[in-house]
Amino acid sequence: MHLAGFLIAGPVAHSHALWRNPAHPVPFLSTEYYVEIARILERGRFDLIFFADRLAIADRYGNDKTIGIRHGDQDSTRMDPMPILGALAATTRHLGLGATRSTTYDQPYHLAREFRTLDHLSNGRAAWNVVTSMNDGEALNFGIASHLDHDQRYDRADEFMQLIGKLWDGRTFAAKWAEVIFNISPTREHMRRSAAGVREEAARLGRPEGACKVLAAVMPFVGATEAEAREKRDRVNALVDPLVGLSTLSAHSNVDLAALDLDAPVEDLRSSGTQSLIAMAARIAKDQHMTLRDIGRRYGESIMVPQLCGTGRQIAEQLEDIFTSGDADGFVISPALLPDSFADFVASVVPDLQRMGVFRREYEAQTLRGHLQDQ
Repeated sequence: MHLAGFLIAGPVAHSHALWRNPAHPVPFLSTEYYVEIARILERGRFDLIFFADRLAIADRYGNDKTIGIRHGDQDSTRMDPMPILGALAATTRHLGLGATRSTTYDQPYHLAREFRTLDHLSNGRAAWNVVTSMNDGEALNFGIASHLDHDQRYDRADEFMQLIGKLWDGRTFAAKWAEVIFNISPTREHMRRSAAGVREEAARLGRPEGACKVLAAVMPFVGATEAEAREKRDRVNALVDPLVGLSTLSAHSNVDLAALDLDAPVEDLRSSGTQSLIAMAARIAKDQHMTLRDIGRRYGESIMVPQLCGTGRQIAEQLEDIFTSGDADGFVISPALLPDSFADFVASVVPDLQRMGVFRREYEAQTLRGHLQDQ
């Protein structure tokens, strides 16, 4: 089983309640904050930590930044993750170090140099989360009137990856690119279909079995009892305003949802942004007869990442079942609170995963690629 820790270099992750942690402040502007989180994850023998990123403040909801900034959505404050990873390279020994960089507004040479530098300084632990930029706010920050459409973005990304591969090593250049795929699946069935689809496509492209790992995102709430864990989840979710979820959903879909009635059923959401995520949100809203307000709250709670509640052993058993069934090769652990969620997971869930024999007790490799290889 492989484990990754999900972060944003700011006060929010998938949980929009994170910055409102009632137990303590969230000092996201300090190096020590990220160093502490990374050390917790390394103590838990995680494969990697990675930072999601985007290149603009969300401004699609009401065509204004006010709601997102007022309520603290995903994009209200994001620092550049690369300098943070430089600090983590110096303060960790085994943990993989990943950051998002866009193929839409960066240049291949710049990114090849940036990640190769991090890879050297960390002795082979760098990872690039490859994305295409999705909305007009990002385009405007680069002096471009409107963003590329979906197909153009991915055509550019494909060419971009070919150039990156040549800059790094023409010899190890793969037929297609990903070694790890980060997957958000709100249901077990969706998780199963997604993993199967990735493996079928990899096989069609002639890649070896296991060459591309599928890591499913989960948001665990650990308690002494299942009831305590559910209580913890409910307290955190109660901190989320539906508008903050709609602000982020507007940014992700590149659609102004402020024009729609909050209390009307969600019939359809069309997107030029992250199409799979928006389609999934629309389908769930329709199936469960949710209003726009309902979907805003759900999106604000976790961006559709499934929330798992239970004792450390119960959560470990759920993860083991998903892993041994082949529905995922591992998990991206998305924190509801920081560093609390990671600390609880490492203290209470990891030991049971180790006892079950599905997760490493010690690091057996020095590089991230080594971590990801099947032992």
